[in-house]
Amino acid sequence: MTDMIFYLAQSKVNQLDKCIQDKLDQALHLANKVSKNPDLAIRFQLEIEAGYRNQLTLSDLNRLFMLADMNEYRRATGLDDAQIKALHQAMAQYVNFSILKTHYEKIKKYAEEVRQDPTDQTKVYNLGYELFAENIVPTDDAAMQFFQKEEGLLIRPEQYDSIHMLLAKDEKTNNFNNVLIQARIGGGKSKDAFSSDAGSFYFPK
Repeated sequence: MTDMIFYLAQSKVNQLDKCIQDKLDQALHLANKVSKNPDLAIRFQLEIEAGYRNQLTLSDLNRLFMLADMNEYRRATGLDDAQIKALHQAMAQYVNFSILKTHYEKIKKYAEEVRQDPTDQTKVYNLGYELFAENIVPTDDAAMQFFQKEEGLLIRPEQYDSIHMLLAKDEKTNNFNNVLIQARIGGGKSKDAFSSDAGSFYFPK
């Protein structure tokens, strides 16, 4: 069984590698298209030639994706709204495929560990947990999706709720609310820390 899981996971990783590159190429192509607005197209070209503006890179697209702000997209790309939506969608798929790739890489890793020592209950648990893990973050929560991609983890439902509690601001003052969250963490687990101005939260792997 673990042999089959291992090879299926490897197959998924290979497929996702191509999907990730295809979506990244699509996003970069869209982001650097000449604006349909002739005045903007001329201005952007002059700014590029003068060294005031560079071709957009993956770092630029990551920032735009996390902000998910139409005005910022317009300022940075000069694209119309339909093109911007297509660009944001391509980035969303790029991020989602990247999250899935990490998920299957972990399954492959844990399957190999169980193959080496099928009597180790911790390794069996890790494999089982990863097999049933899923991405519960809504697709329109760009910042949290990007966080999962960069940290290489899938957030649990209770963690997702807690993060939003930590990041919640008072509507009148625009300051972070004071929040105290008690989280149970398994002993001996490695942890990732999510930090913000509002506080910290730890993610057991």
